[in-house]
Amino acid sequence: MTTRPPTKTTPDELLKVLDDGLAALGLGEMRRALDETVAEPACDHTPLAWLVRHVEPHLRRRVENRAERRIHDASLPVRKTF
Repeated sequence: MTTRPPTKTTPDELLKVLDDGLAALGLGEMRRALDETVAEPACDHTPLAWLVRHVEPHLRRRVENRAERRIHDASLPVRKTF
């Protein structure tokens, strides 16, 4: 039985794979959040806090789009806000 030696993947290669994956999944907001985080100096975030930071903009945009779509689908004559 032969085993392959472990291959080292550079952070830049991992970032490229992650960026390509997010693009394929249509997660543009998450890609932008990732770009912003990579451009910032290193922070002492836990992995969970880091993940929440990247998911939150995408989730917020989806909720906003859902509300806009429902308002549009309601075909109300005039849009009113509180």
